[in-house]
Amino acid sequence: MAILLLTVLLAFAVVSVAWRNYAVASDTYGLMSLAASDGEFERSWNPFDNDGWLIGSEAAFWLLSNTQFHAKRCAPLSQALHRCEMSRISWALRGLSADLSNEPRVAALIDIALALGADPNEVEDGLPVAHEAVLFGSPNMLKKLVDVGADMSARAVKPGKAFDGYDVLQYAEHLYRERKPHLLEQFKAVVNSGEKSNIAMQRTVPGGTPLALANGAPPGTSADRER
Repeated sequence: MAILLLTVLLAFAVVSVAWRNYAVASDTYGLMSLAASDGEFERSWNPFDNDGWLIGSEAAFWLLSNTQFHAKRCAPLSQALHRCEMSRISWALRGLSADLSNEPRVAALIDIALALGADPNEVEDGLPVAHEAVLFGSPNMLKKLVDVGADMSARAVKPGKAFDGYDVLQYAEHLYRERKPHLLEQFKAVVNSGEKSNIAMQRTVPGGTPLALANGAPPGTSADRER
């Protein structure tokens, strides 16, 4: 009888932990949360422990990097939080720690999001993801997005807000001009370096920009300006 009771309790514990992992970490969003946590979520087999997990940060990152099962799934928790249609880049950025110590991991998660088809110019709740990098106070993440093609002239669409219509630099000035001027200078440096890189790239192809030529435009045209 004791063995039967122990078996039932063990089965209950395993099923409880397995369900928690399925409900939270069986899609890209949940795995990203775990992968960005850097050990924040402790593994536990206690069925009454809300921090009971079968996988940790490294395992979650491995699953994101080496499997595709999560890409088309929307886990129960994601459904409940209405995040299944969210920008994956935006979600990765939301995994930044307060001290930004996990920036390298979040940068890798952005690469995974891009490999799954994300666009560096995605907009989440009226904010382009580049604006979100500014919101979370990370010049490094803004530089990451610049490097993969984010448009620094994209504007926030937040009717009724003071920053409605602001581009990335204007948004940074709005947030940090008074509170953190040193951080504002870092964002300015990133935006300016991105503009210089774009100008240099346009000059590398005689008679037209690389994007115009790649789209079949005759040399000397500017088809890319309308994109």
